[in-house]
Amino acid sequence: MTAFVLSGCAQSRYSDNTASNGATVRHGSLALSDGERTYRAYIPASLSSSVRPPLLFALHGASGDGDSFAPVIGLDALAEANGFIAVYPDGYHQTWNAGRCCGDAVIQGAGDVAFIRALINTFEADARLHVDPNAIFVSGFSLGGMMAYRLGCELSDRIAAIGVVSGVLVYDRCAPQRPVPLLHIHGTSDHVVPYEGQSPPDGLPSVATSIERWRALSPGVDVQLVTIDGGGHVWPRDIGGSSLSGIRASDSLWAFFAAHRR
Repeated sequence: MTAFVLSGCAQSRYSDNTASNGATVRHGSLALSDGERTYRAYIPASLSSSVRPPLLFALHGASGDGDSFAPVIGLDALAEANGFIAVYPDGYHQTWNAGRCCGDAVIQGAGDVAFIRALINTFEADARLHVDPNAIFVSGFSLGGMMAYRLGCELSDRIAAIGVVSGVLVYDRCAPQRPVPLLHIHGTSDHVVPYEGQSPPDGLPSVATSIERWRALSPGVDVQLVTIDGGGHVWPRDIGGSSLSGIRASDSLWAFFAAHRR
């Protein structure tokens, strides 16, 4: 294990471990105003010095973290096969400050937007990785999907496209500087973030309302909704070699992102 210190707008520390396939699994931290924030990253062995790799963020749901989220969604294998860097940030007390919902990050006003911006800066500043600044993408599940929406609102100057699985748009002050393409995947039988929304006091908007609002905020770009009939609150993925819904969310998101560089 080797530890490094990077300088920049936020003090950054990380340690790299080499996986059995030659890839690098990085665990790092950033010292920010709301405390130390941590993340996991997968840096493929397949990266070529002649090609600038995309950077893809994957935001876990409530009560999760990057280390537990990574094996669930199977993104590392896609990163290796397609030459992108996968980053799994850890939410504030395992939650995200996505807007009107939910948990400690909202109550404490956690600086999650600043955290992701600092992470983008950190990876872009690493000359060995040579990240493509026009191919930075954010995906998220559940509360992480809600946070992906907020990042599309506030970091449209840096993010090329967003992908949301089982989340909705709960950030009321959304005003992206540029239109941001979106792929939203949601099951009709999701009982945690209901497809048809919730009545007060929870008041989560419906998927349709979120999509309509995003189309109004991001006119002229690709906004897609994939509805899974009978799908629950899950990240659709391979189970026993085939997807129960016929959709593999990670594959679908990467295909969408690959077609929507800035």
